Amino acid sequence: LLPSFPGGPKTSMAGLEDSVLFVGTGEGVWRSPDYGFTWKQMLKEQVIYTLHTAYNGTVLAGAVGKLFYSEDKGNTWTEIDVPTDFPVKSFASTSTGKYFFITGEFTNEEGYKGDGVFFNEGDLTTWTARNTGINKIALHAEHITGDAYNRVYVGFADEYTTGNGGLFMSDNDGQQWQKISLNIDGLGAIKTANVFSINATPDDTLIYSVNGIITNFLVTLNLKKHRDDLQNTSPWKHMHVGSSSNWVLS
Repeated sequence: LLPSFPGGPKTSMAGLEDSVLFVGTGEGVWRSPDYGFTWKQMLKEQVIYTLHTAYNGTVLAGAVGKLFYSEDKGNTWTEIDVPTDFPVKSFASTSTGKYFFITGEFTNEEGYKGDGVFFNEGDLTTWTARNTGINKIALHAEHITGDAYNRVYVGFADEYTTGNGGLFMSDNDGQQWQKISLNIDGLGAIKTANVFSINATPDDTLIYSVNGIITNFLVTLNLKKHRDDLQNTSPWKHMHVGSSSNWVLS
């Protein structure tokens, strides 16, 4: 534990298999080659919103309207402008060398805003929006993840819980997105307000952590379902920790 971090409050963290660690802050990216005992600033930038390490070891950092990537374990970085004015909030990558990022922000004046999902074939320079099948309520994406079969999942916020937000899935590199129903046995369907986390486990279970509304009452649940069952309307199971089902998976 460090009494303070040299770059100020931490916004994101990532690591490589050989114990090289990265931390994003409001001043850029810091790197540690020794399990976090020492740190050095390797990228000077304003706020870094997310860090990601791909299957091939490439490290990505997201900022407002641009991203940075490193192919030498964070020693040098290349800057790429991307076609959005919103923060690059999170990345996902596939085992075939393709990349995604999501966008979005919240302001008191305008509420949820964003440009949705962007895709790259692998060169990290040319990014295109891929939002076909997503209800354009605000395109404020909150979380993205991929599974071992290169299926990608995105969770969208819905400020007024109209039913347009929620969990979307693509198995064709984002060319088409399918909305996944969120039925809870004995309760009904959740209308998503916010997505806290999406995770795909090694046993092919998808975990979806959500805050939303069922009928006319508020729920905060952590749900799980096998990837093979996502396209049907069978109910999700909700996860308990101790005596409570209200906890956040991060």
